[in-house]
Amino acid sequence: MGKMASDEEYVMTVNDWNTSWSSGHDSTFISEPHPALVENIDTFTAGKKCKIFVPLCGTAIDMKWLADKGHQVIGLECSEVAIIKFFKANNIEFNKEQVDGIQDAVLYKSADGTIGIYQCDLYKFHDGITGKFDCIWDSGSIEAINHKDRESYAKIMISLMAKECKYFIHSFSYDKTKVEFGPYMFSKEDFEELFGGQCIVELLSRYKMPDKFLKAYDFSADSNCYGILHLLTLKQDN
Repeated sequence: MGKMASDEEYVMTVNDWNTSWSSGHDSTFISEPHPALVENIDTFTAGKKCKIFVPLCGTAIDMKWLADKGHQVIGLECSEVAIIKFFKANNIEFNKEQVDGIQDAVLYKSADGTIGIYQCDLYKFHDGITGKFDCIWDSGSIEAINHKDRESYAKIMISLMAKECKYFIHSFSYDKTKVEFGPYMFSKEDFEELFGGQCIVELLSRYKMPDKFLKAYDFSADSNCYGILHLLTLKQDN
């Protein structure tokens, strides 16, 4: 999973992530949508067709699942390897084009226009490129962000939220004595510290991770791993 569970000074660079993807980072990932997204989709989209942002999307099948339900899906990923793997693994024809407004950015877009993935620096991304989003699905993104960059990350996410945006953040809770390497863990208080100035933070669910997802994320059966889903919405007096 890449991150040190207890080391705030550990830093992953773009080159590190590219190397990780090139060496088979997604070899154990399962080919079905995230259970927390499936379980809470009605809360997420409120039955509407939405424009959905998936930051640091990797090869997540969630994007295809959402697009198949009629949503417009925009991902962002630093690794070209991961982006091409996503389209090829799902037999999706795609085109490639340069992006005005962000240096060296490239857009990979499905032939039918329902899925677009920007290969670029997350910290240079802005709503002038895509407009704001109705929904944000953050699974494996914020937990991969270097500790020193969290405030910058939060500011960017907030800037991309439309007035009624539903921002789902999925994170993990686990026994650190059983997991040598793992994603950063977050509490509701952590999210309130990062986003609470402009967002309402609500805990939606805490659930035992299914065994097949434990294997996909390299958690052992005795890691006492729980999935945690928070909902963020903008304070309407902002």
